[in-house]
Amino acid sequence: MDAAAHQRLAAFVEALLDENTRVNLTAIRNPPDTWALHVCDSLALAAMLGESGAASLVDIGSGGGAPAIPIACVAPQMRIVAIDRVGKKVDAIRRICDRVGLTNVKAYHGRAEDLAHQPGLREQFDAVTARAVAPLPTVLEYAAGF
Repeated sequence: MDAAAHQRLAAFVEALLDENTRVNLTAIRNPPDTWALHVCDSLALAAMLGESGAASLVDIGSGGGAPAIPIACVAPQMRIVAIDRVGKKVDAIRRICDRVGLTNVKAYHGRAEDLAHQPGLREQFDAVTARAVAPLPTVLEYAAGF
């Protein structure tokens, strides 16, 4: 990755840990573990997304923004939507994106199964991610509409 992407990732780690002091976004509370368990884990998808030519991604149950925000940091050309049913987490994602300077991420408050029926979101994505949301058959149901 280039230096600008690394700077965005470092800003994400800092902003996530700062937001986590006010909103429970993650049990991870230190930079080294945040890099390993949120950034590196999220970026494991980056090569596969690049190879597939995906130009858009929706992240279901985004929580503190992983994997949506780390992917956005290294793929600023990709259109990314982060979804969470908890409004304060969505607000935190928006603040983190503002601090990092990301313009390619939009965060939506709501349940995936409902948002998947909205015209601007339904069948609009090349890829769907979900981390620790539900059992796989349920996640597949949530993802199908996107």
